[in-house]
Amino acid sequence: MNEIIFLPHDSGSAARFLAECSRLAQAGSDVSVRIGGTPAGDPVKDETVLEKMVPEGIAAVLSFGGLSGIIEVSPSDMLIRAKGGTPVADIALAAEEAMLWFPHYDGSIDKRMNIASLLMEAPVLAVSETYGGLREYVLSVDLVTGAGEKVHFGSRSVKDVAGYEVIGLLLGGGGRYGMITEVTLRLIPKPAGRGAGQTELRLPDRIIDGAGGPFEAVSARVQKVFDPAGILRW
Repeated sequence: MNEIIFLPHDSGSAARFLAECSRLAQAGSDVSVRIGGTPAGDPVKDETVLEKMVPEGIAAVLSFGGLSGIIEVSPSDMLIRAKGGTPVADIALAAEEAMLWFPHYDGSIDKRMNIASLLMEAPVLAVSETYGGLREYVLSVDLVTGAGEKVHFGSRSVKDVAGYEVIGLLLGGGGRYGMITEVTLRLIPKPAGRGAGQTELRLPDRIIDGAGGPFEAVSARVQKVFDPAGILRW
């Protein structure tokens, strides 16, 4: 089995890589892809190497390392746009510099965690009881599916989020649907005296449902659409 790390530099290169992996799997090759993580080794940046590895099989990690950076901070709209690999700490700092606040980053979140991983894990923080859950702060998501298709869910407006239910499904779903390449987050004014302290961290309720639960049933149907070749692992 050939184990590789692929480092896309944009959503297009991620789409081409996943589309090729999906094509090879549908042709009968043994291919699996895990989204994110911090594996050791030198990354590959050209999806054309996959064809040479087919006989032994391919176990790939799709890294967020090349997809980092804040795209926009809008104090007037109270939102921030960032690439999927952007550390949550950087998003929190950019929000603070705009005199705003992203409540779902505090002392319980690893400073190295990127925003896509935060959405994929969707931890429930104690702050949710006062300021609302993570889902309420995600306005839009750009996703590259397991089939290599680029899709967009949501919008900039809190009142008009067309893909809201799909976004809710993505939260806590791991990497089973694809790679989150960009997000738009709602920000709020930071309450006076609010600091970044340690808070309680729990697993998301959707994952706790477990096999056979309502989340898993809906997830399985959506996964077949987003990843028809079944290449994604999480």
